[in-house]
Amino acid sequence: MNATKLLPMSNREVEDRAIAYVIAYEEAAGRTASDTRIDRIARVDVVSRDEATGQERHIEIKAYGGSGRGEDLWLEPAQIEVLESVPNPHLYIVTNVRSPEPGSVRILDLTGDELRERLAVKRPKAYFEVPLPTSMYDKMLAKADPLPDFATD
Repeated sequence: MNATKLLPMSNREVEDRAIAYVIAYEEAAGRTASDTRIDRIARVDVVSRDEATGQERHIEIKAYGGSGRGEDLWLEPAQIEVLESVPNPHLYIVTNVRSPEPGSVRILDLTGDELRERLAVKRPKAYFEVPLPTSMYDKMLAKADPLPDFATD
C-alpha cells in the first residue's frame, strides 16, 4: 500500500479506529463486544461475549496504520501476562487502519497454538517512557527552524 494514500491520523486515532473495526467484527459474528480501555482494571482492549454459550473472548489489539507485514509485535509486560494467563486469548492484528478504503482493513486473529508459539519466543526489552506533554511539544515546535530545501533523490 502506498504510504501517500494513507489517511493522516494520530496513534490514538489509529487505535480507536481499530477498536471500532474489532467491535463491528465481533458483533457481525454474533458476539457482544465492548471497548474496555477506559476500565482501569481491564486487562485487554476488548472483551467479547457469545450470549448463547456464555463464552468470552479476551482480545488484545495491535493496530497498524499500514500493513504491519514483517513487523515485530510490541507487547507490554501486562499484555504478555494476560495473553499467557487467560483461557483462549486472542491477539487481533488490525492492518491498514489508515486506509481510505475500509475494504482493505484486515483483522488477523493470532490465537491458540500459533499465539503460544509466538509467546514462547518473545524477547524481553527494557525501556523508559518519558512524558512529553503536548504544551511542551507545541513550544518546541514553535521554536524549531524550518529545514532547508534539499533534493530527496
